[in-house]
Amino acid sequence: MALHTSTFMVRKSATEQISVSIVDMPCAAEGLSLTTWSSAGILSNLLHKLEVGKIKAVQSDDVKDDFAILELGAGTGLSGLSAAALWGQRALLTDLPTIVPGIQANVDLNAHVLREHGASAVSGTLDWTKPDMVSIPKSDNQRARTFTVDEVNGFPIILAADTMYTEEHPVLLSQTILRCLRRSPSARAIVVYAMRVAYIDHMREFWELMEAGGLVAEQEGREEIDLREWDDEKLHEWSVWKWKDL
Repeated sequence: MALHTSTFMVRKSATEQISVSIVDMPCAAEGLSLTTWSSAGILSNLLHKLEVGKIKAVQSDDVKDDFAILELGAGTGLSGLSAAALWGQRALLTDLPTIVPGIQANVDLNAHVLREHGASAVSGTLDWTKPDMVSIPKSDNQRARTFTVDEVNGFPIILAADTMYTEEHPVLLSQTILRCLRRSPSARAIVVYAMRVAYIDHMREFWELMEAGGLVAEQEGREEIDLREWDDEKLHEWSVWKWKDL
């Protein structure tokens, strides 16, 4: 079966773009097939103008296992790959075990792009019901390993695009971000989701849980997709979170 490959042009600045190639592998989880959702496209093209960009100065030896970026529910990995290339950092793209082979395929497909920008990425699993444990499977370019995340060695940047579509997700996503986001004044979590009417209550609950956990949204906004390019809800909401007390 021939696999379809798409090319996404991701903005690096107002005048520059990076080309990221994404192949849709025959993977599925929770009843959803592997595909690139519009939220990932929006997140990828927001990165160059968010204040979170200053985090690129974080030194790799100051981050657990050299990962500056963690993507949750990565899907095809577009957002994580884009962030790694834009900021010249090392990213860990995580999802359910059945999705990871598809993520790794896109990591391998974009290896040359990442190298050109001084970046790298690997795929792994992170169970949101046990958000302190990250597992990275063995592949041609990496050894299998597992490590524990805590407030000392958490991730400076967390990305999550279109990760709320069941009533359990507000709790699971917020607790994972709260556990995995590094306790640092410069650490940020960036979240994007489509404003689907059926999930409005989930989004409100997510905000309440994030704030109750000690985070505050320092930036937020809304973007609309081009319905000629994406098959999804037109309006999307994004937010950038930081620790309130730091």
